[in-house]
Amino acid sequence: MQLVNYMHHSHCYYSKDDITQYMHYVWHHNAEQKFPERNIKKWDDLNFKHLFPRNSTRSENTYLAEFIHGHSIRFANFRKSIGMDESDICENCDTMVDSPEHQLFECETFHCPERDELLQLMDNNIADFNWKMITTEEGNTQHTTELFRKIVKFIVDTTEELDEIAQLDLAYY
Repeated sequence: MQLVNYMHHSHCYYSKDDITQYMHYVWHHNAEQKFPERNIKKWDDLNFKHLFPRNSTRSENTYLAEFIHGHSIRFANFRKSIGMDESDICENCDTMVDSPEHQLFECETFHCPERDELLQLMDNNIADFNWKMITTEEGNTQHTTELFRKIVKFIVDTTEELDEIAQLDLAYY
């Protein structure tokens, strides 16, 4: 399936199924290239159905996608890369470069029990966490994606609470 060849035409219509099939092909191919030692033979919709379940909201899926691709003003390293900020240091801990990996696995502000469990499943190696999460051994993908979803929800909720506190502090002074 070569959707890429036709993407530059002005009138290009693909069904949701065509796009889904193509994305699965691309992710599977990339996962095979990135992790040849895992011998990824089977790739099905379950990997994505666990990550973006049917009952999830658009905002939940948006937050998850932001942590997967990292192109979001939520992360200081991205804001700096687009000239929106001078610094890429985390505003919460002031010690490390802010990125999806930092917020998910390193920043003490966002520490939760699910983080420890996910780190253990990934052998404490956070490099390429998004690929590892969806290419774990059979039967483990649902558990790792559930942990990921919980961690992202915790980070988003904590960030919103911190923003509310900051707003109250500003209003007080």
